Amino acid sequence: MLDAKTMALLILVRSDAMRRFVMASAVFVAAFGLARADDAEKATKEVEGTYTVKSLVKDGKPAPKEFLEQVESVEIKGGTITLKMKQGEQVVKFKLDPSKKPAAIDITKDENGKPKEVVGIYKFEKGELTIATVEKGDRPKEFKSENGGTLLVFVKKDK
Repeated sequence: MLDAKTMALLILVRSDAMRRFVMASAVFVAAFGLARADDAEKATKEVEGTYTVKSLVKDGKPAPKEFLEQVESVEIKGGTITLKMKQGEQVVKFKLDPSKKPAAIDITKDENGKPKEVVGIYKFEKGELTIATVEKGDRPKEFKSENGGTLLVFVKKDK
């Protein structure tokens, strides 16, 4: 049997070890969260620029040529995508999560004065930004536009 002094010492040692474990865990979780935030910020900076629309397909059907001719440019900067058209512009906000496989994009657009969330995936390769989205349902797993989905391909303009 342990005496009271030894028991108290064991409790202090165990609680101190537990406290250190909890603190180390908290530091790890915070660092992991910051790393993910840094990755998202880095990915957002990487896609910033001015683009042209290479293709736009909705529900498996290409956008009419007349529509594509109306698009002057696509500007991506600071978490916003601005679609500049001959008759105005449309601005949406976005967040990237490159830690997901495939990398995820969440878009918030204004629909009748209310924010509407659109989920999707994206890839950025050799100056080409490809985004697949769905307005309803689960995030797409492939770069396709079936079942109400939209597939956009933007080409970055040279600086």
